Amino acid sequence: MANQTNQSADSIFTTDFSLFKLVKKLLQKLNPREREILIRRFGLNDPKKQTLEQIGSSYGLTRERVRQIEAVGLKKLQALRDMEKQLILLRDALDDLLADNGGLMDKEYLESSFLALSHEGLKESQRPIYRNNFDFLVSKVLVDDFDPVTSDLFNDAVKLKYQAIDHLEKLAQELVEQVRQTRRLFLLEDLIKLSFELDVFKDNADKLVSANKFDLASALAGYENFQDSQLINKYKPIYSVLRATRHLEENKFGVWGEADLPEIRPRTIADKIYLVLKNADQPLHFREITERINQIFTDKLANQATVHNELILDSRYVLVGRGVYALKESGYQAGKAVDIVTRILRQARHPLTKEEITKKVLEQRLLKPTTINLILSNKQLFQKLPDGTYTLKE
Repeated sequence: MANQTNQSADSIFTTDFSLFKLVKKLLQKLNPREREILIRRFGLNDPKKQTLEQIGSSYGLTRERVRQIEAVGLKKLQALRDMEKQLILLRDALDDLLADNGGLMDKEYLESSFLALSHEGLKESQRPIYRNNFDFLVSKVLVDDFDPVTSDLFNDAVKLKYQAIDHLEKLAQELVEQVRQTRRLFLLEDLIKLSFELDVFKDNADKLVSANKFDLASALAGYENFQDSQLINKYKPIYSVLRATRHLEENKFGVWGEADLPEIRPRTIADKIYLVLKNADQPLHFREITERINQIFTDKLANQATVHNELILDSRYVLVGRGVYALKESGYQAGKAVDIVTRILRQARHPLTKEEITKKVLEQRLLKPTTINLILSNKQLFQKLPDGTYTLKE
């Protein structure tokens, strides 16, 4: 693309740029009615976008007339793509950002990447409006530069106007198939490395390695679950395909898998309890589990009574202390403490020291060492040998 400003294409990321100010400046080129209709139609001042009917009723206009005014306003703004300096800089920066990510990016990922690189200070409450403004510029004003991509394979995404994405579609298809066949979850870095083994990567390696123009891994460090920044930056096109793929998704703990799995997209309290305990990798009190669920999954608040009932009724969990639960799959066992000590000695098939018994018990239950000592003092069940080790009473 021609750059009529004689500045570097990434200067928008190194200067004081404001997306909000650019949209406001562009809207000043329109007459008041056109401006107001576009603001309301695309949610430029409010998170909620209004329908043609809603806007028409306030003006006493038909739905079709509002659509015509909208079209005229958009056409005026689209004509500014080669005339407005800040719009040219935005266009070139987005062009470079997309190219650095293989030419295709999930719409939300493109927006968050641009925001992180442009360093425009926003309050969290402004993000929905910012997203509307960003989408307005990319999808409605710069229509001659970028194409929307929506399919059964990809979520809503954006690609460069003349970018061929056949190899990206094939990569997405093969990755989805591999994940389904392995029937397991992946860390992001492992999933990227898995793609190296695919034929589509070997055939298109030059297209799937980033020019590394932007250090996105560092810019997004507070928002994404990156462990190997160097790997992410080098293979941004692969990560971009993963972000855009409809059938693969990352859960709240940075683990990837098929999007419809409960470990990836939990739908019930039981699913959320499992994920919290799995990620904690240690027993937790039901109150702590409830707090973590509400911190991580903000769609619907859980209450302690519901969480406690699920823990009691679900066979995947084991009570290991007063109100404290653990995952059975992690090696924790149900039953009374005395039964656990008995089971440990029976499975060992030889005497154990008090320290060895205590270690094995604590791997399965949360008990105080004094409680274990008290259990071992039961001479009807356990026998202390002359060397200080313990065995089951014959």
